[in-house]
Amino acid sequence: GKVIMHDPFAMRPFFGYNFGKYLAHWLSMAHRPAAKLPRIFHVNWFRKDSQGKFLWPGFGENSRVLEWMFNRIEGKASAKPTAIGYIPTAAALNLKGLEDVNLTEL
Repeated sequence: GKVIMHDPFAMRPFFGYNFGKYLAHWLSMAHRPAAKLPRIFHVNWFRKDSQGKFLWPGFGENSRVLEWMFNRIEGKASAKPTAIGYIPTAAALNLKGLEDVNLTEL
């Protein structure tokens, strides 16, 4: 059955040290005005359509989204502003060879 996991943002497997220390480190950045902060992107790999199918194929195809992120940071990829932030334009995301991706719903 389904079990509730207390795992903020499903990141627990990726923390190499105490989460409290990790969080304190990032919160301390507010006191460093000259700090070069990382660009932050949000991805929901698990979004589903009305039939319960995943909107994004996942696994190795996630590299396509990472490619857009890297190109966006370098100023090579376009994005459009939305209420939730900037999202890739249809032309900016490499969908070559993917037939079942519904960009409108995604």
